[in-house]
Amino acid sequence: MFRFIFINLVLALPLVPTMGQQSDSIPGRRAQSIAVGIDLAPFIIRTYDDSRTGLCVSGRYGLRDKIFGVAELGYENVDFSNNQTVTKNETDLTAYQYAHTSNGSFLRAGLDFNFFKPYDEPYNKDFVGVGFRYGYAYQEQQSPAFIIGNGYWNDYSGGGGSSSVNSHWIEVVFALRTELFRNFYAGWSMRGKMLVHSGHTGVMEPYAIPGYGKNNGNLTVGFTYSLEYQIPFGKRQ
Repeated sequence: MFRFIFINLVLALPLVPTMGQQSDSIPGRRAQSIAVGIDLAPFIIRTYDDSRTGLCVSGRYGLRDKIFGVAELGYENVDFSNNQTVTKNETDLTAYQYAHTSNGSFLRAGLDFNFFKPYDEPYNKDFVGVGFRYGYAYQEQQSPAFIIGNGYWNDYSGGGGSSSVNSHWIEVVFALRTELFRNFYAGWSMRGKMLVHSGHTGVMEPYAIPGYGKNNGNLTVGFTYSLEYQIPFGKRQ
């Protein structure tokens, strides 16, 4: 993760000296644009947590020079099993075996605000700024089978059934994006997330919420690493 952040910071260094040169953008040269992209973070997560598989694509629309509307859509599936043995004494041996699966999709939508001013390149959408997102996820989860084994008493086995979960959260985003070559951009973001609501109909809480991350509490931190293609359209006004 730190390698990806370092690469993008290096790419962004040429932007920094230009940010304070002028106080106003060039009037009458606003360029609209739309961009589509893919988030590489799910593939990075997969390298150290092979129980999670996901995909996220995004769309970005330039409302003004420094304001963008953003929508991010994706899914995440979880499939894992866990084996654990707890020994209290020689005659009290307890073994736990269980499996968990989850399939869900998510939507994040909000606005980005750019601090960088494209003075001489009105179609340049390099970005250093902040953003805000509202996130929603729906998932179906189940525990197909579990076994609680005991060396003294009989083993107990069963299944957890299935349940649905609706989750809502908000995000504060710090992001950086720079043009690698004409109309192709790379960027990363760090996100502070606050879980507002996660309701489920069964006894199981979700192991991971699609688009939010592991369900470790009401606050968490996430990251994205995106590649985008910008489609310029319209005329300079």
